[in-house]
Amino acid sequence: MAFVTDIIFLNTHGKFGDKIYRVIHGRTVSSRYPVYKKGRKRSEKQEANNVTFSDATIYAKRVIIDPTLRCKYELRVKGLQNAWNLAIQDYMLRHRVKKIKGIDTSGYEELRRRE
Repeated sequence: MAFVTDIIFLNTHGKFGDKIYRVIHGRTVSSRYPVYKKGRKRSEKQEANNVTFSDATIYAKRVIIDPTLRCKYELRVKGLQNAWNLAIQDYMLRHRVKKIKGIDTSGYEELRRRE
């Protein structure tokens, strides 16, 4: 992701050539267009990560709906982040720690529900 300084692309969004342009917090950002191959099968790890990410989006939706949780996440925002990104990051990191180390994070999850 790179900030765009070219006046032609300022405040532009969409695909142009092999780049995607989007505006984040008033700044235009460009990134490489992803390449999707048709008929490509995902590995078991990719499928598992897809399921985890789906769960993370459900968690992020709950955070955004709840005004107190949303406020707590918005206080932690830095740079181009937002509450949505932080909620997804929290879920994904918590899931990775739980999966890799076998740590019981139920107390953490219960604490999150109370916040």
